[in-house]
Amino acid sequence: MVMRRKGWLRVGVWSWILLLASAAWAQAALVIELESNWRYHKATEDPSPGRPGGWREPGFADAGWLVGPAPFSYGEGLSGTDLSDMRGLYPGVQLRKQFVIPDPASLSALRVRVVSDDGFVAWVNGNEVLRFNVPAGDPAYDGLALGALTEPLPLETYELPGFRDWLVAGTNVLAVQAMNTSLGGSSDFVFMLEME
Repeated sequence: MVMRRKGWLRVGVWSWILLLASAAWAQAALVIELESNWRYHKATEDPSPGRPGGWREPGFADAGWLVGPAPFSYGEGLSGTDLSDMRGLYPGVQLRKQFVIPDPASLSALRVRVVSDDGFVAWVNGNEVLRFNVPAGDPAYDGLALGALTEPLPLETYELPGFRDWLVAGTNVLAVQAMNTSLGGSSDFVFMLEME
């Protein structure tokens, strides 16, 4: 009976922790929703030729890019943007999304939740802020992730420290290069991101 009480107490404490964490997450303001529209470029060629990485900068002209909702995927049967032509033709996508922060100094934290199969690098206003399962250094436009991941993939949460150094008051730009582990050997790909 004592064992049962301890087990019940442990479950009760964890339930409260999960409830409080959920309440805190719910109170945070969503800046980018999981299924929002992004401008995207299929990595068949450099999106900013002559200016490697120029596509990550806030002033880059992306009006000619495609527009579609997340998640970006193939081989997963998800809603969103189906990249059914990706396998064997291009190893990833470049994504751009504008978001507005009226006063960066008023923020206590900035974080993202991401599902990525297989890797990505993220920049805000041209500053690298997050990297997952990607080799060190500046990625080529057709760069690859380090390796395949075990599925099912979790929705991972990442804090973005130092956000006041690169956010501006008003419109900001999040640029992401989402990468597969190979050009033709992978059976699937997925990327989606939420910011709060």
